[in-house]
Formats: sequence, C-alpha cells, structure tokens
Amino acid sequence: MDAFSKKTAFSLPVTGIVLALASAAPAAPVTNTFAYIDSFTSGAFLSRNNFGVGAIDETYTDTAGGTLGDYAVTGRARAYAATANGQYALGARAELDAEFVPPPWGPYGSPPVFWDTAETKAIGQIQDQLTFNVPGLAAGAFMNVAFTYSLSGNGFTCDPFDCVTVYGPGEIPATEVSGEVASSIGTGFQYQTSRIDFPAPGGTFTHTFSVQNGDTQNYLLQLTARVFSTSADADAAGMASDPGYFNVHGDANYLSTLTITGLAAFDTNGAPLSGLTILNSDGVALVPTVVPEPASWAMVLAGLGLVATTVRRVRLPTAAVAG
Repeated sequence: MDAFSKKTAFSLPVTGIVLALASAAPAAPVTNTFAYIDSFTSGAFLSRNNFGVGAIDETYTDTAGGTLGDYAVTGRARAYAATANGQYALGARAELDAEFVPPPWGPYGSPPVFWDTAETKAIGQIQDQLTFNVPGLAAGAFMNVAFTYSLSGNGFTCDPFDCVTVYGPGEIPATEVSGEVASSIGTGFQYQTSRIDFPAPGGTFTHTFSVQNGDTQNYLLQLTARVFSTSADADAAGMASDPGYFNVHGDANYLSTLTITGLAAFDTNGAPLSGLTILNSDGVALVPTVVPEPASWAMVLAGLGLVATTVRRVRLPTAAVAG
C-alpha cells in the first residue's frame, strides 16, 4: 500500500493549530515547530510551541513510583521547517519509550490493572500567503490547482510490531506509529490530510483545490510524526498479572524531507492551463523541488542539530519489575 494512501481527518490538537494559524495573514513565510510528550501519569507532560522558530528538539522523561504504579517514560520530539528560494521543506520525528508496572491491587480490591496513555508528537509547519496567476485567463475566473508533495531521504517509520525490541516477556507493540501530512488553502480551509504509515520515504500525495485567478490565499503545510501507546493493550493481554509489567517502544521518523514536487492548474472543465505562477508572501515564485539526495538533506539536518542518537531506553529497576 502506498505510504500516503490512507486518508484521515485531522486529530483534534492538529486541527486547532491548522485552523488558528491559517486564519492569519503572514507578511513573509513563517516556520513553526511543536513538540508534545505525554507520560502515563495524569497531567504530567511537556508541550512546546515554537512559533516563528524553524527547529525543535525536546526530550522529556517522567519516572516515578507509588500507589498508582511504577512507570518510566521517555519521549523525544524533533521537527524542522524551512523556506528558501520559493521552496519549502519539513521534517518531523517522534520517539517513545515507556515501561509501566501496575500497583499490587486494582480499584476496590480488584486485581491489578493498567490505565492511561503515553504519546510523543512532533510537528513541523509552514504558514504563508500565495498569489495565483495564469496569463490569458480572465481575472477572477475559477481554476483548480494541484500541489504534489513528496517525502524523500533516509527517514522511516516502523510497523508497530517491528518496533518491538525484545527486552523481556513484557514487550508489546506501540498502539500507533505513524505520521500525517496536512495541506490547507484559503479562508474556507480547503484542506486535505494524508496518513503516513510505512515505509515513509518515496510517498507522495496531491492536494487539489479551487481558487480564482489573481487570488491571494492563506496557505499552510504541516507534517506530524506520532507515537501513541495505550495501556489498554496490555490489559487486554492480561499483562498486569503475567508478567506484571509492560514496556513499549516506537519511532516515527520523517526527518527525511517533505517538499512540493509538482504544481499544476486546470480550468473548470479539467483542461490543463499553462503558465501558472504562484508567488509567496515574499514575492518569490514557488518552484517545485527536485527530489533531493539523502546526503544533501543529511547536511541540512546536521546544521539544525537534529541528527543524533535515538531515545535511550529507560529501564525500571529490576526489583520494581519483579515486584
């Protein structure tokens, strides 16, 4: 199945970001990056919104024990967003490593159970204004425009089952290891999302939308990487009793690069229109990106400080696991 073949609606946190920012009118292309890391504990999380900042790298570890159980959760969220010479580039990577030991008893003296969820999410985002023009087409005439996006490079995401690293009988797959590309145009929020599964590099999708010739419209492009785990998976497998703990690992790596690789225009009857020019808020014409070589983007990522080792597995003490 093609990496972009699964269509999905925005998740609620992403929807809020897309709609709020798309309503603004940037005077120049804006790059934003976001990180969200949530542990198994209620209310313990890290959230960073880097508006106007083109790179983010956040790691959050939450380790504790007590009447609610023992847990160790580490998440790392990395993302970048860049614009130059009429081209856009996005990358995002989310990693999660977690282990949980339930309390020795459940509610009202019932058998022990797990509960709650853990999540890491990284988002790279570009906000801009675009002006569309086709010579020879009447001002204000409607046309359809198609943007083609492509992922390229050395990034990957694993099937949740392939994320399993055998540290013991308590290892379970992550509930979800995936990504999402979102593209939005205009005040009416003509948007399209596409879920990315695996493998990530080489996937493409096309967003087709309607504009009027000469229009200037708000535009937003967003790439999200997400790893999610719910303890309900461990409960369903009876792991609270045997082996008495669970751990999970996931890595959604889209630090490969998302770029625009195709632009096309059609009249309302579907006939191709030639000479399409799209100017961004800097007055620079958008130029489809030739799919970059992995080595060239590796240099970009190194410059942003986003190339590093993966999340280090955090292990609970053996006594806690055994207890």
